[in-house]
Amino acid sequence: MIYEGWNSGYDRFFNTNAWCTINVIDDLLMNSLFILIPISLAMGIVVLAVVLWAARRDQFDDPEGAKYRMLDDE
Repeated sequence: MIYEGWNSGYDRFFNTNAWCTINVIDDLLMNSLFILIPISLAMGIVVLAVVLWAARRDQFDDPEGAKYRMLDDE
């Protein structure tokens, strides 16, 4: 193995091609965020609408619970 000097590791770490690859990955991540954030907001709005619909339709009432609570010892 030939000694390439103290700068050889530095050159491999700060390779310009590696920085280009990182920039491409950053661009892909940013583009995916522009898609994923609106999708997650839409899903949250849908879940909120379903919960509000269920609350207005009395889906969370417990008509059977009163007769069983009467039998519990406190």
